[in-house]
Amino acid sequence: MVDLPKDVQKAYGSDYYPTEISIRGYKPDTSVPIGQIDKALKLLNKAQRPIFLAGGGVKISHVQKEMTELVELTHVPVVTTIMGKGAIPTTHELYIGNIGIHGSV
Repeated sequence: MVDLPKDVQKAYGSDYYPTEISIRGYKPDTSVPIGQIDKALKLLNKAQRPIFLAGGGVKISHVQKEMTELVELTHVPVVTTIMGKGAIPTTHELYIGNIGIHGSV
């Protein structure tokens, strides 16, 4: 647990965000691991009742179009979190609604 003093929590920070970050030792691998994708697709094909849970990351990453394409390609229904609402069009036939207390019965 990290506990920060109240004055630090309430303080305003800079609105500057660098376009490039260089941290020694931090070099994320952004390549697409095809073997992992194949494994995921095999598991998805074996699933009896698959469902996608789309969260806010879909919107933050601006991949709503790709998410919709994935849903249409796989014919897997989608539920969203509150932050993920809009990850695919809410009028889409495979969109079920929100999950949890804010979802549909």
